[in-house]
Amino acid sequence: MPGLVDMHVHLWGIGGDPMRARLEALNRDRFDDEMTAVANARTTLNSGFTSVRDLGGDPRGIRALRDAIDAGTVEGPSITNAGEMISVTGGHGDGGNGLAEEFADMVHGKEVNLCDGPDDCRRAVRAQVALGARVINSRPPAVFSRT
Repeated sequence: MPGLVDMHVHLWGIGGDPMRARLEALNRDRFDDEMTAVANARTTLNSGFTSVRDLGGDPRGIRALRDAIDAGTVEGPSITNAGEMISVTGGHGDGGNGLAEEFADMVHGKEVNLCDGPDDCRRAVRAQVALGARVINSRPPAVFSRT
Protein backbone atom coordinates (compact mmCIF):
# COMPACT_ATOMS: atom_id res chain seq x y z
CA MET A 1 0.00 0.00 0.00
CA PRO A 2 2.06 2.97 -1.22
CA GLY A 3 1.60 6.42 0.22
CA LEU A 4 2.36 5.71 3.87
CA VAL A 5 4.05 8.41 5.97
CA ASP A 6 6.40 7.62 8.86
CA MET A 7 6.85 10.56 11.23
CA HIS A 8 9.82 9.13 13.17
CA VAL A 9 12.60 7.25 11.38
CA HIS A 10 16.37 6.96 11.69
CA LEU A 11 17.71 6.18 8.23
CA TRP A 12 21.29 6.97 9.22
CA GLY A 13 23.61 4.19 10.34
CA ILE A 14 22.77 0.69 11.47
CA GLY A 15 20.21 1.70 14.11
CA GLY A 16 18.30 -0.63 16.36
CA ASP A 17 21.33 -2.70 17.37
CA PRO A 18 23.22 -0.90 20.17
CA MET A 19 25.69 -3.76 20.77
CA ARG A 20 26.64 -3.89 17.09
CA ALA A 21 26.98 -0.10 17.06
CA ARG A 22 29.42 -0.24 20.01
CA LEU A 23 31.44 -3.06 18.46
CA GLU A 24 31.72 -1.27 15.11
CA ALA A 25 32.26 2.25 16.49
CA LEU A 26 36.02 2.15 15.88
CA ASN A 27 35.84 0.89 12.29
CA ARG A 28 32.75 2.64 10.91
CA ASP A 29 32.50 6.29 10.04
CA ARG A 30 29.93 8.58 8.48
CA PHE A 31 30.68 7.30 4.97
CA ASP A 32 29.73 3.75 6.00
CA ASP A 33 26.62 5.15 7.69
CA GLU A 34 25.72 7.07 4.50
CA MET A 35 25.74 3.85 2.47
CA THR A 36 23.51 2.21 5.08
CA ALA A 37 21.18 5.23 4.91
CA VAL A 38 20.89 4.86 1.13
CA ALA A 39 19.95 1.19 1.56
CA ASN A 40 17.53 2.03 4.40
CA ALA A 41 15.86 4.69 2.23
CA ARG A 42 15.32 2.23 -0.62
CA THR A 43 13.94 -0.41 1.77
CA THR A 44 11.61 2.17 3.33
CA LEU A 45 10.27 3.22 -0.07
CA ASN A 46 9.81 -0.42 -1.15
CA SER A 47 7.81 -0.96 2.06
CA GLY A 48 5.25 1.63 0.89
CA PHE A 49 6.47 4.72 2.75
CA THR A 50 6.64 7.65 0.35
CA SER A 51 7.41 10.31 2.96
CA VAL A 52 9.37 10.18 6.23
CA ARG A 53 10.56 12.51 8.96
CA ASP A 54 14.14 11.60 9.90
CA LEU A 55 14.84 12.63 13.49
CA GLY A 56 18.46 12.24 14.39
CA GLY A 57 20.74 11.45 11.46
CA ASP A 58 23.97 13.17 10.56
CA PRO A 59 22.78 16.66 9.53
CA ARG A 60 24.84 16.99 6.35
CA GLY A 61 24.50 13.32 5.41
CA ILE A 62 20.72 13.22 5.69
CA ARG A 63 20.50 16.53 3.82
CA ALA A 64 22.61 15.02 1.02
CA LEU A 65 20.41 11.91 0.96
CA ARG A 66 17.25 14.07 0.92
CA ASP A 67 18.59 16.12 -1.99
CA ALA A 68 19.71 13.02 -3.95
CA ILE A 69 16.24 11.49 -3.55
CA ASP A 70 14.60 14.77 -4.62
CA ALA A 71 16.88 14.86 -7.69
CA GLY A 72 16.01 11.26 -8.59
CA THR A 73 19.60 10.06 -8.16
CA VAL A 74 18.75 7.74 -5.26
CA GLU A 75 15.54 5.79 -4.61
CA GLY A 76 13.82 6.63 -1.36
CA PRO A 77 10.92 8.44 0.25
CA SER A 78 10.80 12.22 0.46
CA ILE A 79 12.59 13.23 3.65
CA THR A 80 11.82 15.99 6.11
CA ASN A 81 15.02 16.03 8.12
CA ALA A 82 15.82 17.28 11.60
CA GLY A 83 19.55 16.63 11.77
CA GLU A 84 20.79 15.92 15.27
CA MET A 85 18.38 16.29 18.16
CA ILE A 86 18.82 19.35 20.34
CA SER A 87 19.63 18.21 23.86
CA VAL A 88 20.83 19.59 27.16
CA THR A 89 24.30 18.52 28.25
CA GLY A 90 23.92 15.05 29.76
CA GLY A 91 20.53 14.56 28.08
CA HIS A 92 19.34 11.90 25.64
CA GLY A 93 21.16 13.48 22.68
CA ASP A 94 24.53 13.92 24.41
CA GLY A 95 27.00 11.67 22.56
CA GLY A 96 29.41 11.82 25.48
CA ASN A 97 27.08 9.99 27.86
CA GLY A 98 28.68 6.86 29.27
CA LEU A 99 32.11 7.52 27.80
CA ALA A 100 35.33 7.85 29.77
CA GLU A 101 36.05 11.51 30.52
CA GLU A 102 38.83 11.97 27.93
CA PHE A 103 36.65 10.47 25.18
CA ALA A 104 33.58 12.45 26.29
CA ASP A 105 35.65 15.64 26.09
CA MET A 106 36.64 14.80 22.50
CA VAL A 107 33.02 14.09 21.55
CA HIS A 108 31.81 17.31 23.21
CA GLY A 109 34.42 19.27 21.25
CA LYS A 110 32.58 18.40 18.01
CA GLU A 111 28.93 18.46 19.14
CA VAL A 112 26.88 21.47 18.07
CA ASN A 113 23.53 20.04 19.21
CA LEU A 114 24.04 20.41 22.97
CA CYS A 115 22.76 23.46 24.77
CA ASP A 116 22.15 24.79 28.24
CA GLY A 117 19.86 27.80 28.58
CA PRO A 118 17.74 29.77 26.11
CA ASP A 119 20.52 31.59 24.24
CA ASP A 120 22.59 28.44 23.86
CA CYS A 121 19.53 26.51 22.63
CA ARG A 122 18.86 29.17 20.00
CA ARG A 123 22.48 28.75 18.87
CA ALA A 124 22.06 24.95 18.67
CA VAL A 125 18.85 25.26 16.63
CA ARG A 126 20.50 27.73 14.24
CA ALA A 127 23.44 25.32 13.82
CA GLN A 128 21.07 22.51 12.75
CA VAL A 129 19.18 24.82 10.36
CA ALA A 130 22.50 25.92 8.85
CA LEU A 131 23.32 22.24 8.24
CA GLY A 132 20.04 21.75 6.35
CA ALA A 133 17.44 20.78 8.97
CA ARG A 134 13.83 21.43 7.96
CA VAL A 135 12.40 20.58 11.40
CA ILE A 136 13.91 20.55 14.89
CA ASN A 137 13.86 17.54 17.21
CA SER A 138 14.56 18.36 20.83
CA ARG A 139 14.60 16.41 24.04
CA PRO A 140 13.72 18.55 27.05
CA PRO A 141 15.31 17.64 30.37
CA ALA A 142 13.33 15.44 32.74
CA VAL A 143 11.31 17.39 35.28
CA PHE A 144 11.39 16.07 38.81
CA SER A 145 8.89 16.96 41.48
CA ARG A 146 9.47 16.87 45.23
CA THR A 147 5.85 16.08 46.03
